[in-house]
This record gives sequence, C-alpha cells and structure tokens, in this order.
Amino acid sequence: MATNAKAKKPKAKAVAVEPGSVDELVRVTLLGFRYEGAPQGALVHDLSKIGLEPARIAELLGAKAATVRQQKAEKRPVWPQKGGPK
Repeated sequence: MATNAKAKKPKAKAVAVEPGSVDELVRVTLLGFRYEGAPQGALVHDLSKIGLEPARIAELLGAKAATVRQQKAEKRPVWPQKGGPK
C-alpha cells in the first residue's frame, strides 16, 4: 500500500563556529544578504543551522538568550513570503 506520508529529512548537525572568526563573519554576512527584512525567528533557526550557539545568536541579533532559545523551540517562520518582502 502506498502512503502519502512524507519522509522526514535527517536534521543537519550544527558545526560549532568560533565567535569572531572569519568563518563566522562570512556565514553571517551571507545570511544578511539573504534575509533583508526577515523575521527574527527565521534568522534564529538559520543561524543555529550554520553552527552558532544561542548565546552568540542573541549577541549578534541584540536579543536575550532566553528569547533565542524560545524561538529556536518554536517552528521556523515561513520566509521568504510569496511575493517578496513587505
């Protein structure tokens, strides 16, 4: 019997990035180009995915670490919106 259930992709393991390194700078800069006007929750999820720790994400975004952990626990907001940023 065929099912309509989608197979879940395995989550990519986050790679630790040294704070203040050139590698971190390049990763964050590239995300900056990609996410002009993006909701903070989307940035939190994607910065986590590239290997940044919640405390460092909070520092970069000017947020509290507790806020970052809460947003990371929630579902990633849809971004980009269809039709481009508003």
